[in-house]
Amino acid sequence: MYYLYGLHLEGDEEIRYVGSTNNPQFRLWAHLNEYKRRDTPKNSWIQANRAAVRMKILQTVENDPCSAEKWMITGLRKAGHRLFNVRRPRAGALTKQDLVTAPCDVLGIELK
Repeated sequence: MYYLYGLHLEGDEEIRYVGSTNNPQFRLWAHLNEYKRRDTPKNSWIQANRAAVRMKILQTVENDPCSAEKWMITGLRKAGHRLFNVRRPRAGALTKQDLVTAPCDVLGIELK
């Protein structure tokens, strides 16, 4: 089983990043510690808010977590969430439009 999750700040329902994993506790730990390795908008946000970053399980899926994740990202963006997830460019370098942000209405399993 795979878990689609969203990262958000404690007390704020806006989802800022969507991912999938088969081990939510480890993945949250990794997010909270990987910001040191790469300078990205998501990791800068995590570093600035490390004590308040929470993981919310959005959905569970049995198969094809990548397709489910893309579907969730699309839906959250349409709902106005400002996601740090990067849209994959067709060719060439990333543009400003590739970096988008967005929040969501989700079931709520909180991991601290």
